[in-house]
Amino acid sequence: MGNYRPVKKKCWKKYLEHLGWELDRISASHHQYVKKGAKRPIPMYGSKKEIPALHIKTSCKTLGVNPKDVYEWIEKNC
Repeated sequence: MGNYRPVKKKCWKKYLEHLGWELDRISASHHQYVKKGAKRPIPMYGSKKEIPALHIKTSCKTLGVNPKDVYEWIEKNC
């Protein structure tokens, strides 16, 4: 999987908002982020302090970005 690691929840939120995603709803233990024109929402664990690397990698397909770019952005801006 590469040199990927978990990311703090606040950094992941900041990255999603940077891309134009907005918090749509909170249902049970998940937060749903949506963006107009996107086919699927991005779910995020609400109760965890860190987002697992696998979750970030799979969410990148929906976001249309490379996981490496995500980690580079987070290192610079978080």
